[in-house]
Amino acid sequence: MSFLAKTGLFIVGLIIVIFSALTILVKTQVTPEKVRETVAPLAERHLQRTIDFGDISVGLFSGISLADFEIREKNSDTVFIRLKKLTLSYRFWALLKGKVAIDQVELVEPEINIVRKADGSFNFDDLTGGSASTTAAQTGKKDSGTGALGSFLVVNRVTISDGTIMFVDQYANPKSPYRYALSELNFTARDIALDKLFPFDFSSGINGSKLMISGHYNLAMKTGDIYVDLAPLELVQFAPYYRDSLPGKLGSAKLGLTLDATLLGNAISTKGKVILNDLDLVLDSLPDAPLNHASLQTDYSLNFNTVSRLLELPALLVNFNGISAEVDGTVDLGSSDPMLDLNLVVEKLDLRQAIKSVPEALVRSVADFSPAGMISARFKLAGPLSRGSALLNQAEIGLEDVQASVAALRAGISGDISYRNNSLGSNNLALALGDQRLDLDFAATNIFSRVIKGEFGLSARELDLNQLLGQLSSGQPEIVAGGSSDETVVTEELGPFDLPLDMQGTLKIDKMTYKRLPLERVVADMTLKNNQLKITNLSSSVGRGELKLSSNVDLGVKGLQYQGQMNMQMPDVSTLLNGLLPGVQQQVTGAISWQNSFAGQGTLPKRILNALQMQGEVSLSQGSLQNVALVEQLASFIGAPELKSFSYDSFNGRYNLRNGLTYLNTELNSSVARLAPKGTVGVDGDLDLSLNTKLAPQLMKRLGDSSLVNRFLVDNEGWGQVPLQVGGSLTSPKISFDAAALEKQAIEKAKQEAEKRLLEKLVPKEAEQGTQEPVKQLLDQTLNKLFRQ
Repeated sequence: MSFLAKTGLFIVGLIIVIFSALTILVKTQVTPEKVRETVAPLAERHLQRTIDFGDISVGLFSGISLADFEIREKNSDTVFIRLKKLTLSYRFWALLKGKVAIDQVELVEPEINIVRKADGSFNFDDLTGGSASTTAAQTGKKDSGTGALGSFLVVNRVTISDGTIMFVDQYANPKSPYRYALSELNFTARDIALDKLFPFDFSSGINGSKLMISGHYNLAMKTGDIYVDLAPLELVQFAPYYRDSLPGKLGSAKLGLTLDATLLGNAISTKGKVILNDLDLVLDSLPDAPLNHASLQTDYSLNFNTVSRLLELPALLVNFNGISAEVDGTVDLGSSDPMLDLNLVVEKLDLRQAIKSVPEALVRSVADFSPAGMISARFKLAGPLSRGSALLNQAEIGLEDVQASVAALRAGISGDISYRNNSLGSNNLALALGDQRLDLDFAATNIFSRVIKGEFGLSARELDLNQLLGQLSSGQPEIVAGGSSDETVVTEELGPFDLPLDMQGTLKIDKMTYKRLPLERVVADMTLKNNQLKITNLSSSVGRGELKLSSNVDLGVKGLQYQGQMNMQMPDVSTLLNGLLPGVQQQVTGAISWQNSFAGQGTLPKRILNALQMQGEVSLSQGSLQNVALVEQLASFIGAPELKSFSYDSFNGRYNLRNGLTYLNTELNSSVARLAPKGTVGVDGDLDLSLNTKLAPQLMKRLGDSSLVNRFLVDNEGWGQVPLQVGGSLTSPKISFDAAALEKQAIEKAKQEAEKRLLEKLVPKEAEQGTQEPVKQLLDQTLNKLFRQ
């Protein structure tokens, strides 16, 4: 039995013993001498303790008053109870009718010393039986008239004023006992009858706090109601009683409570509020996450049946530092494994406020993502407590603009998620990625298993990839369609991610934009398993053409790794170039066919370019070139303005990008020029190309007999061959002659000229045509030796 219960029984028993003694007293003789002769032996016999008191005042019609009343400890001279004054007022005429009717019992300044001994017993354990019948049974003597006390005893009022209870606990620490005091103790009970409800009020100071109790109680039926109000009480003073059971160290806590309780047979009903303020606590399991100045408040209403041990919770509201949760339901404590049937509700939890409300160490990894938004949730818990997480039967979770930051991207989610029978699903989730919005439908099963399996569908009306790929680098803002030039700084790679998912799904986007390139009707199949995201059968309309793509992205590494293939067919390449290079003034037209494979790692622009590997083929047909820097520089170099803008028949090329360099092998054919750029282009735009250029005969004629033209080698069809080198950059190319090729070409031209003149000397023009060929072959062999070719 607890200390409070034992103390309560003791006080009630003490009052009953005093009532019993005084009842016998007033029924027999009411003279001072008889009082001392009768009360002391009777009380000592009942209490088995020495009794002493001072002056006695007896009025036949007014009552009895005892001064300096003392009860000593059993077999000791130590004072157990001391009363400055004990007064009993009764109704004389009721005595003549055989009924004890006491107007008032008053205990003035009582001092009670309660001791819990080293063996755990209390110094009043022998009195907790409470009635004279118990004592009589122990002594073998018959009780003189108190057996039916409840049938004729009526007390109008009992008052205890300005009392003190000193509790000394030797059990917790025998060498240095703990001491606690109840001071300014006041108690009032009215209309007391042992077999009826009577009202009472109690108040006391307890270690600097204030305790108030009031209610009604029936001593015989053990029923009643009670109201308790405890002003904030510092709990650290009571550390010896909870230190061993608390899983940590309590530095400070102030307990305040108010409650109403009703006792009716086996049923206990209570409601109220319990508050812990200034809570400083360090848990053993979380030494780096102390609670400082925390606040915990509980508003509750509960019913408990002491026989069936069924606990009903009509309402339980818990608030920790502003984080609120509400519980209702039942808990069956009738077995060793309690059965739960509970509903847990969280309404509009503010994530930003919640992060501030819990110890920093608990949320440090989460706080870096700067979460915000509102979460509402309803959980149904049912089954035996031993089931653990399997107690969750169903749940509804509402997300209201829940956001988090990943690198420079702010992502959010809104909508409802439902849980039933180990399955999770939603059909109205809205994902926010920067300023972009996507809709997500999903269904997942076995969510408590190691890997969650399911299906999903991801869709959007419009999606701008520029914000998702973090294209804007520090100090180099880029203006995209519909955007602004505000600087966005990306400083950290994405990943790695560890996602315990095995999901299959589809992607459907009506319109998607990359830089300024519009893609329409984007559809794809997707799988996510072992942190591998696979995109297959992706197709999209680009201009009047079509794009097809497949890719695999490894999410389990920092910066992500990706590889894939892409094919594109478009009737006009200008749509592609204007979309990917919106700031470039060059104009290129023509139908394009493009096959490309790629691989790389990184999500930051510089890292992407340095790690990207690509190879493929591209062909263009029936198009035109205008404002292309390389072509314009070529036209200026050879003095042919018509080359600044011309039409071409075909362009074919292969490329291989690795280690930041693109290796080219291409050919462009037109009616005025044939160009064959070969060499490298750096990711920064640097050029290192050989440009074998051929000019059409009609262009050669327009160039005339300039000194430059005289250096060209003309083939049998009249095309002038110009060996060139290209340096500089894509935006500012620098063209020069290829010295080695030009030397070789000059030797070839000199050989041709010498052969022509010798052939005219050796074989006259009027000679038969067949005679020239043998001579020509002989001259070739001779001239080749001469020019060392």
